[in-house]
Amino acid sequence: MPKPGKREKRPLGIPTIFDRAKQSLIHLALEPQWEALFEPNSYGFRSGRLAQDAMEAIFHTHRKTPSGISDDRHIVDADLKGCFDNIDHSYLLNKLETIPVKNGFNFLGYSFIKIFNKQKKTYRIKIYPTKENQKRLIKNVGEICRRYRSISSYDLIQILRPKIIGWANYYRYCECSDTFKKMDHFIFRILRSWVFRRARKKGRLLTKEKYFPSGRTYYFDNNKFSDNWILYGKKRGKNGEILENFLPRLSWVKSIKHIKVRGNSSVYDGNHIYWINRLSKYPLFNTRIRKLIKRQKGICPFCKGTFDHNSKMDVDHIIPISQGGKDTYSNLQLLHRHCHVEKTLKERNSCSGAG
Repeated sequence: MPKPGKREKRPLGIPTIFDRAKQSLIHLALEPQWEALFEPNSYGFRSGRLAQDAMEAIFHTHRKTPSGISDDRHIVDADLKGCFDNIDHSYLLNKLETIPVKNGFNFLGYSFIKIFNKQKKTYRIKIYPTKENQKRLIKNVGEICRRYRSISSYDLIQILRPKIIGWANYYRYCECSDTFKKMDHFIFRILRSWVFRRARKKGRLLTKEKYFPSGRTYYFDNNKFSDNWILYGKKRGKNGEILENFLPRLSWVKSIKHIKVRGNSSVYDGNHIYWINRLSKYPLFNTRIRKLIKRQKGICPFCKGTFDHNSKMDVDHIIPISQGGKDTYSNLQLLHRHCHVEKTLKERNSCSGAG
């Protein structure tokens, strides 16, 4: 597989189910022991630790010193060549490169930029989404719109929304406001082209009002927005109800500060209150899941067990939609995936028994 932005390729290994089972068994045996011994500022492949934690660690390490004068800092980029696929390679260390941190560097999809103030002789670190990843998202949106020229706007939004909002949620912890506004402009141009190629029969004004309706109010991430150029779609559901959807702007996702994980904390240390609190703010979860985790205090109501960062979770309707339940927060709960499967089977069996 090609590595992003490089000519090198990563060996592709496809393990069997038996291999996966053995890997999981070893992982379950070793992780609790080694988690207590790992270095406080290591983040890769560790439960409960995110790319944003590594980003904050770099930020705090390379910001200005107490005296205001920057000292010498270096980045060591060490790549263990094929550590997982070619462990018997004669030279594991393929490259060891030191780069003086003068202008900045890219890591984990973020650009770390050093900005120097000549008058005060101080500098500070600014973190932005990398230009490569900005271009990649725009290209992806364009390819999707070209591939799905004939589908409804509702279905297009269903495809685009998780990609765009997921991207925004990853980068909302850095200096993202200006980038999001710029990205909104490029994405809007792509969507406008997708819409107005349908205007040959109805005319541009009617087409605009169908896909970009005026005077509507949109609710997103606990905020209210009014905009006349938001892509909107609707269709009939299985029971004849009208389903509506819209594509939020990237700039509606507000920048927030990420709190770095405590260096010596581990998901196995028994401090459930700390980890549940972090889980309710987990950046890769959508707003609905974060709200439910907080409301349920990190507890699965079906098995009474706790959620953790490795848990597979599903949002469940307490009263199923098929039985008249509504898609509202009062009728939603968060369950472990295996609990959700078990609950659904029980509901189906009870319905078939009643019939």
